[in-house]
Amino acid sequence: MSLLSRLFPASRAAVAALPYPAGSSEGLAARWVRWIASFAVGDDPISDSTGEHAGREQPDDVWFLAGTFGAPARRRFTVPADRPLFGPVVNIWQRAPHEILRPESATAYARLDGTPVDPIEVATPQPFEVVGVRGNAATGRSSPRLLTVWGHWLQLPGLSAGSHHLAFRGAVDGDFTVDVDLTLDVR
Repeated sequence: MSLLSRLFPASRAAVAALPYPAGSSEGLAARWVRWIASFAVGDDPISDSTGEHAGREQPDDVWFLAGTFGAPARRRFTVPADRPLFGPVVNIWQRAPHEILRPESATAYARLDGTPVDPIEVATPQPFEVVGVRGNAATGRSSPRLLTVWGHWLQLPGLSAGSHHLAFRGAVDGDFTVDVDLTLDVR
């Protein structure tokens, strides 16, 4: 690897193709991890306590939602009308070639405008390449790394215009919890 390629890592466009269709649950989970890897910890949608970073680098075909690193979060942000939503209630990513880590006990639930929503379990047994910024939550570095991800995810159709409330909670093995309340201003 040349000195220049170490100083200026390849853009996300140069990352290997995903081993999953981009719109599949597995493809969306892998894309979400790549999205999170594009931010340094502390300047990312996961660490965001207000919603100010929610719209950063969103793709055109889906709106990615972020959980937390364990602290409660109350966020408000604007989402385009009819844009599908996808994000983890709880998830675990890890370096390949390990088998996918499935915790002994994990819980996840969500409510959209007071109506229960069932999170789906998604795992990516086929590793995928992630290239992010230095200090990102997924890999911690800017050079390529193969990852897998497991989790309970929300996959919702686009919402109608107006204000919506999405709350989700989850726990992994009793020692990691997520408690997120979102006010989504859909336009």
